[in-house]
Amino acid sequence: MILTVLLAGLSAAQAETNALVEAAAVYNRGLNLLASRDWPQAIESFTNAAAIRPDFFEARRQTALAYVQWANETAEPGRRLARLQSAAEFFSQAAALRPDDKPTRMEWSATLEQIGDLPVEPATRLACYQGALEQCKRAAAIAPEDWDAYNRGGTILATRLSLFTTNDAVRSQLYREAAEQFRKAAARAKFSSDLATAHLNWGAALVEAARYESDRETKLRLLDQALDNFSRAARAQPQGAAVFAAWGSALVDQWRLTRQRNDLREAIDKFQSALAIHPRDPAMLYRLATAYALLDSRLTAVQQLRDCFDNDPNHYYRRQAVHDPDLDNLRADPVFQSLVLGDQPARRDGPPRLRDR
Repeated sequence: MILTVLLAGLSAAQAETNALVEAAAVYNRGLNLLASRDWPQAIESFTNAAAIRPDFFEARRQTALAYVQWANETAEPGRRLARLQSAAEFFSQAAALRPDDKPTRMEWSATLEQIGDLPVEPATRLACYQGALEQCKRAAAIAPEDWDAYNRGGTILATRLSLFTTNDAVRSQLYREAAEQFRKAAARAKFSSDLATAHLNWGAALVEAARYESDRETKLRLLDQALDNFSRAARAQPQGAAVFAAWGSALVDQWRLTRQRNDLREAIDKFQSALAIHPRDPAMLYRLATAYALLDSRLTAVQQLRDCFDNDPNHYYRRQAVHDPDLDNLRADPVFQSLVLGDQPARRDGPPRLRDR
């Protein structure tokens, strides 16, 4: 009787060992297929490995990652959506097996955000962004001293969930919540590039909070905090054109409240710093032109507009200049009229982006 029990135990242990070996072999085959970009076969191998060994965390996580990579190479929106949804499901399964794995939480968050960015129903989009934020919060709870979960969470609040706010007061509060996440990120950033990113994002969130705030003094306080963050970002990354661009724009926003010409002069200095890094950036040339126009330096403003248009092959800024109130001081200038209104180009969508890489 005892011998029978021992033999049964040994047989069960051997069966478990065989299952582990077989699952590992199938999983390794999946890794090789993944390396050769054979997504369907890799996914099949990983799911087979998980079927052999139900608690195989890495098999489920790699299945999710394979679906994400496959989705990223898929142009058709419906199929891309289906593959991202499959990825999210496998990330969920992986997280259930290992709840304290931070990379899985962050990858799951990014996948949910990608789903929300697709043409889905508004309720689905909102749920995805909320889910993405929740996974960032869980990642931050797992690794509270890491900066990236806070930075990502703030970005979701500022660039995704802000689209669903119903009024200016709610939107301003949401941007302040984003700023708090960026503050936590900055406090934990260990490298200068990460520190610059966190302070830039923190400042940008405060600027947006100020724009939707109704009280003038609160606006000024938020802008003052934003300017301090841009200064810190510039010290951490002196060659960051986006930092100087955001800094200059915030100074223009401050001028709209204070009407102190020195704010415009400082804004011009920041825009010129950005142009020193990227001399022919049309977005930056346009911002510089509007700052000079607001300062009533008309000749310089027109020259900056000319340089902007010369470096804007899609003519986005030339069309924008037609109705931009910041250029009203130039309307009577015949050179401006000829430059902006003569031979209007055909419309093309999308502004050139400020280059910062």
